[in-house]
Amino acid sequence: MLQLNFWISELAERTGVSTRTIRYYIEEGLLPQPEVQGKYAVFNEDYLIRLNLIKYLKDAYLPLKEIKRQLDSLMVPEMRDLVRKFEKDPSRALAGLGIYPAEKSKVIALDFIQSAPAADSAQDYIKRALNRQPAAIREPEMKFNAPAPAPQQSPSISSENWQRVELAPGVELNIRQPQNISRRNQVEELITFARKLFKREEYK
Repeated sequence: MLQLNFWISELAERTGVSTRTIRYYIEEGLLPQPEVQGKYAVFNEDYLIRLNLIKYLKDAYLPLKEIKRQLDSLMVPEMRDLVRKFEKDPSRALAGLGIYPAEKSKVIALDFIQSAPAADSAQDYIKRALNRQPAAIREPEMKFNAPAPAPQQSPSISSENWQRVELAPGVELNIRQPQNISRRNQVEELITFARKLFKREEYK
């Protein structure tokens, strides 16, 4: 089958990924080096598939290193099938890669939807979260001789989907799925900031 070829500007327009980001993905090995015709790089339809798959995996908050590992393990026809699966059911597609739904953890999950006002920056939210006493360790107020309240059953999360993202060794962020596009962008900002913050602490 004859493949279509694109200039980098056409590839960016078709995928919604900037030319700068495309070049960065090539440098990082997420995209192969393109064919060069004359002075210009030429991209075929395989690049469309790869870029669409990268976008889906980024939406699942995978770091680029893990995305590259996933791409390296797949042939182009497998990537094409996987993109189709993402278009139909992203959760099932991620589960097929062993990424999602995340394993349920006993750690206290950070419910970003309820805890972080939209106007706050990621840095403000982290500072507030670090200074806040976890609800799980607060002692309930009880009156003398008052009958003990019936234990409240914590809501089951078995029917919920949670994405677990490692920010640093021993530090995780749990995100309830699905999220709308606006909230995904905020969560991605939080993850990027937190990872940079922890990396900075390692070198102190």
